[in-house]
Amino acid sequence: MAARTLAMMIVGASGALAKTFDPLPSTANCTVNWFNQTIDYFNWGPPARNPPQYTYRQRYYVYDKWWDREHNGPIFFYFGNEDNVGLYVNHTGLMWENAEDFGALLVFAEHRFYGASKPFPDGTAGCMNWLTSEQAMADFATLIDKLREPVAQGGLGAAKSAVIGFGGSYGGMIGSWFRLKYPNSVDGVIAASAPIWSFVGLDPPYDFESFSEGVTYDMSAAGGSAGACVANLRKAWSAIESAAGSAEGRKQLSQGFRTCYEIADVDDALDLVQWAQGPWGNMAMGNCKMVILSRSACCPSR
Repeated sequence: MAARTLAMMIVGASGALAKTFDPLPSTANCTVNWFNQTIDYFNWGPPARNPPQYTYRQRYYVYDKWWDREHNGPIFFYFGNEDNVGLYVNHTGLMWENAEDFGALLVFAEHRFYGASKPFPDGTAGCMNWLTSEQAMADFATLIDKLREPVAQGGLGAAKSAVIGFGGSYGGMIGSWFRLKYPNSVDGVIAASAPIWSFVGLDPPYDFESFSEGVTYDMSAAGGSAGACVANLRKAWSAIESAAGSAEGRKQLSQGFRTCYEIADVDDALDLVQWAQGPWGNMAMGNCKMVILSRSACCPSR
């Protein structure tokens, strides 16, 4: 459930929150567009399929209700990442919540090989050669150039509109790199949770505990959660691992969690802990407010 929906339920739709948390448009309110993209911008390999295929159709969504075209309102451009771009159209609140105030045009571009923007039919041999961030960024740069062209040439006539990019996680990484590689295409990028330094061999080295520390902070009193939340969860993980040390404990775990298979050893118990930790990480990544607003239910003091 989105944060704005939770907030509406808890604080009501009055005052300044009413505008921020009102239901926002979605894919149902956008126009679906298609653009012929080049499959290989860098000649990394011979064309796939016989006869050779050189282009594919990239999907992108546009919402122009708030666009102040007359005064060259900006373009808010979403850098699609590893899924159907429609999911991000429906859940990228920051763009929707600010577009009207800025008179912005919203464009959500789909990443190649995802959703409906697949260059090749499933099972095409060797096709993954062109699934790279470099090729995807070239797609986005080409699409932005097209949007700026005159309407008579198939563009939107947005040559004088500033372009502000948006992206989260891998999409945020794409946006950050894009700002460096194509500075003439965007005037700025807002990148959320973009782990551009999360690669082995960098200096300073990547901190493999940093993500867990961030999730733990969200569940702490400093992050707005109940004071006992972190301690209770840590006790729970230890209790699961300890229970796996005996046959009776493993039986209790299997029955209590209704696992598909019997917990056979400590390794199975650690897999169970990892599964149970997943939602906390997802909430911290996707919606910190969700943890804060629902803390009394998810982390009761004991």
